[in-house]
Amino acid sequence: MGCGDGRVGNLLDGHGLEVRLFDIYEHPDAQGHGLPFFLPKESGRLPFADDSFDTSLLLTVYHHADDPRQLMDEARRVTLPGGRIVVIESVYGVTPKDKTPEAHEMDFLALSPEQQRLAGIFFDHFYNRILHYSEIAADKVPVPFNFQSPEGWKALHEARGMKQTELVHLGIDQKTVPEYHTLHVFEVSKPSSRNEVIISKNSALFL
Repeated sequence: MGCGDGRVGNLLDGHGLEVRLFDIYEHPDAQGHGLPFFLPKESGRLPFADDSFDTSLLLTVYHHADDPRQLMDEARRVTLPGGRIVVIESVYGVTPKDKTPEAHEMDFLALSPEQQRLAGIFFDHFYNRILHYSEIAADKVPVPFNFQSPEGWKALHEARGMKQTELVHLGIDQKTVPEYHTLHVFEVSKPSSRNEVIISKNSALFL
């Protein structure tokens, strides 16, 4: 989810995974990689059957969702029991204790949690509504600013039967849009809706 121009999905495809791309709008380059691309068919529901994927990757989409909890439930629904949900998200409430900071990260990490949250709101709006301004309503990325701390994302997932198995502090990747990112890996726990035995794990949904 949040496949954008599809480059990350193309990289995964190159490693032998069967990849599906999904986003709320179609980037001009999304279908240039020859991978199946999907748009939402109905509000709040992913256009995939239960237990479709071994791994679901959500790339900075929760804070753009009006209801991140519903999106978590949908990601869990389409992911196999024992599969993984990998999340990269913009966060606040981080300190130099969480990551050895690079020089361009020091100012952000010196802010209070509330100041970090407000900075995230500013730069999210600046990036999506000014740098990538569009007069076409369908091309406008929602910006409800539903940010969480790393602990907040962990708690929301684990309340829905997804156990966090890994947390990586990625830090700030763009100096011009200094949002701080973390990577979370969650293992899905639920009864299987399939009758057949799963032989191999080789499918991925890039959301």
